[in-house]
This record gives sequence, structure tokens and C-alpha cells, in this order.
Amino acid sequence: MNEEQQLRILEENASQKEEIKELRNAVSILTQQLDYLKRQLFGQKSEKLDSDQPSLFDVPGKPEDAPEEDPGADSAKGAAEKTKKKRKIRSNRLPDHLPINRLELTPQEVLDAPQDWRRIGEDITTHLEKDPGYFYKVETVRGKYVPLNNPHQAPVSAPAKPTIIPNGYWGAGLLSEMLCNRYLYALPYFRQSTLYSQRFGVELPRQSMADMAESVATGLEPIYKRMKAQMLASGYIQADETPIRYLDTNHPNGSAQGYYWIYRGANSEVIFDWRTNRNHENLGKFLGTSFIGVIQSDGYQAYGNYCIAQRLLGKEVKRAACLAHIRRYFEKSLKGSHGHIARWFMKIIGELYQVEARLREYSCDSETRARIRKIQSKPRVVLLEKAVLHLSGKMHILPQSYLGKALTYARNQLPDMHTYLEHGQVEIDNNLTENALRPTVVGKKNHLFIGSPEAGQYSAVLNSLLLSAKGCSVPPEQYLRDIIERVPTATNNDLDALTPAAWAKAYHAAEAAKAASTSLAA
Repeated sequence: MNEEQQLRILEENASQKEEIKELRNAVSILTQQLDYLKRQLFGQKSEKLDSDQPSLFDVPGKPEDAPEEDPGADSAKGAAEKTKKKRKIRSNRLPDHLPINRLELTPQEVLDAPQDWRRIGEDITTHLEKDPGYFYKVETVRGKYVPLNNPHQAPVSAPAKPTIIPNGYWGAGLLSEMLCNRYLYALPYFRQSTLYSQRFGVELPRQSMADMAESVATGLEPIYKRMKAQMLASGYIQADETPIRYLDTNHPNGSAQGYYWIYRGANSEVIFDWRTNRNHENLGKFLGTSFIGVIQSDGYQAYGNYCIAQRLLGKEVKRAACLAHIRRYFEKSLKGSHGHIARWFMKIIGELYQVEARLREYSCDSETRARIRKIQSKPRVVLLEKAVLHLSGKMHILPQSYLGKALTYARNQLPDMHTYLEHGQVEIDNNLTENALRPTVVGKKNHLFIGSPEAGQYSAVLNSLLLSAKGCSVPPEQYLRDIIERVPTATNNDLDALTPAAWAKAYHAAEAAKAASTSLAA
């Protein structure tokens, strides 16, 4: 065998070894993907940890006053405790606040001769019942009057009550129910129209519903703008976005994909901003150039670019990362070949959430939250950063694997986790904003799309008001009905009292006063 043949054999061997290495890497990645898909199909889809991993959210170390465990405890006691843990507390199926209609049944023989019988007790069974709602017409009568001493004078009458829809014939109660059904309970206009027609014999065309919704949104837009101004002035905003299709006759396919950009302030109000695309400049159009404070978001680059651009203009704008998004990447890699590494990251992240749970339990203010986070949370965030930098680029962790992707995402996001450590009003994650998206996500599975590009902003206004009222823990339908009745006569000075946060404050104060008066009367 000459030297040329030997070189060729060595080159072939090297090529085959490289190919084998690539195939092994591909098999490893595909195996992880297959395991993840199996878990999605057949396993638990919740992001909660498995029951065999309770220690991941426990702070390490044992309290000094904790009692020592008895190694000889009775096994029956352990089985009883296990059974007790599985037992769930059933919610009250028959709420106490509902009125009671009592129906008494008497045997026929007692009815025939009541003087021969003595009542010694009773058996009571209770069930939940409901009567369907009903429609009714309201006639507003405005009498015309002339003075007795001058019957030829022009008659006088009470001025007509202004309504949010000029010359509209739908009342505030009907409008609020229709809009709550649409935006909170994902009931499209067509289904509502069918229900009202078949159950009540009232014809409410779906096109009329859409027109009414547009008119109501236009009338309530001043409150929406006041909410936005207050949110921008607060200095802390959580942001996210979600896609939703809309009909467009100018589009080749007849429909296109638009986006709701969702912003949440510190007072539980959320604002939806409708855009026909996901371009970075949409964030700047909403926030403007005067915003100063903190923006919390996921890893979408638009938020980071906006903060950088504002800082170049001399504005103090910081971005806060979302720990929940970082956690999700590591959660996906729990079952992979490097599951022990992912479990370590999950454990440290769990300790950070444990700190936040204690802060919420004691209702700590912003200053206290920042001080405790500096002592307890900051060392763990720094530890996560060091671990990510140490593991990034290691040969045995493929960049395309779930753990590799988790490390890459965490490396880019962890520097912005320091913002929540420095600002006590900032949350540890963006979950509150994502929770506000859920009714919208469910809704678009039912009504599929928005009717036109222009209708997107009308939906954004109504979504903002209803979901903000829900977030402020007040009945959304009651809130919407009240502001529909009050807006036509409201001035600019009245708008502050009509925002969901202000209305909720007055509502809870009235409920507390009512409860106090009831207890005193009792």
C-alpha cells in the first residue's frame, strides 16, 4: 500500500468519524424532541413540576426549631397522610348568598285529616335552579305642559336623556350583556343572535350587534385614552403581544394576521393596542418618546431596541426580563439527557419564586421588596448567570438541544433580571399580562377573526375596559352598564372616576360600607 492510498484511507476515516459524530448529535436532538412530544401528547401539559420533585421550590436549609422526624413512625400514619394530601377541598356548590324558594310537600293522608297527625321533623333536600332572563321595553314619557294663564305659549317638556348611541333603541343593560358575552365569554354575535331569536323571540341581527359595539367603543374611547395616559405616567408597564386574524378585502387571501399589543400597569388595568403587524415601531407609537420607567417583557427584540433608543435620547428607560419565560425553556429539557442540569436550574428558579411568595404573603411594600430581594434573590440571580456562562459552549451540550436553547435564552435575558431586583414595584415575571390574554385566545378560537382592520381598535377599547374591570375584581357587566349610562353626560373632569381602577375603588368602598351597616343592624 503506497503513501497516497494510506492518505486517502485516513481522509475517509476522518470523514466517517465526523459523519458519525453529526449523526449522533442529530439522534440526540431528535430523541429529546420525541420525548417532549410524548409528554405533550400523553403527559401533563401543565408547567407545574412533577409530584416527585417537591424540593425544587423549597428553600435549602432546615429551620433550627423544626422538630426531628421519627424514623420509626407508623406506616399507617404515612399512608393516611398520603391519602390526606390527595384529598381536595370541594368548593361550595350551592352559594350561601342565593335566595331560597321553599317548596313544602305534605303527604295526601295528612292533607285529608290534618287533625290526626303531629309533625315531628322534616327532611330537606336542596338543588340549584335558574329561570331564564327576560326582555322588556322601557317607555320614557316626557309630558308637554303649557301654563294655564297662557295656553298659546310654546309647550315645555323635560329634556331627553342623552344616550351613548344617538337615537339608539338598545338599552345599557342589553348592550353590556351583549358585549360581555362577546369579549369575556367568547360568544360570537351569530350565536347570540340565534339564542335571542329562539329562546326569547327577539330578533337582534348580528350586523346590528357589530354596529352597536362600534358605536359603544367610540363613545367609551375617552376613558380608554385616560387609562393610557395614567398608565404611561405610572413608570412601570408590562407588555406582550398576540396574533389574531382579520378580514381584509385588499389582501390577496382575503384575510391577514394582525396583533393585539397588551400593556398592563401597576393598578391591574390592561390596555389593548391594535396593530396590523408586529413591527418594532408599533411599541414606540404606543409609548411615545416621553415614557420614563421600566418595561417588562419576554425576549422579543422590539422591547430591548426601544429601551436602547430611548436611552440614546437621554431618557431613563430600563427593561425587565421575565423569569417565567426563562423557566419554560429549562422545563422543556427536564426529560432530556441533561435533565440533572435542568433540574438544578429549576431548583434555583424555584427558590426565587419562594422569596416572592413570602413577600406577597406579608403584603410588603416596594421598598421592603427591593431590600429583601437584594439580600435573598440577588445572590441566586448571580449564581444563575455564572452557571449559564460556565455551561454555554460546552462540547457535550448541543446548541440545538433543549438545554442548549435554554442556556442561550437565559444568557441573553438574565442581565435584565437585575431590574426587578433594583425596583420593588416590578414583578418577577410577566405572567399577569399573559393571564389577561387568555379570554382573547379563547375568543379567537370561536369567532376566528376580526371583521375588518378598522374593527380591531374598537375591539381593543372594549377588551381594555372589560378585562381591566375583571382584573380590578368588580363585576364587568355592572361596570360597563354604569359607564354606558354616565358617559353621555360626563365631562373631562369626570373621566378619572370612570376608569376601571377608580370605579373599582368606589365600588369596593360602597360594598364595605353596606356590609358594615348590615352587621350593625344584625
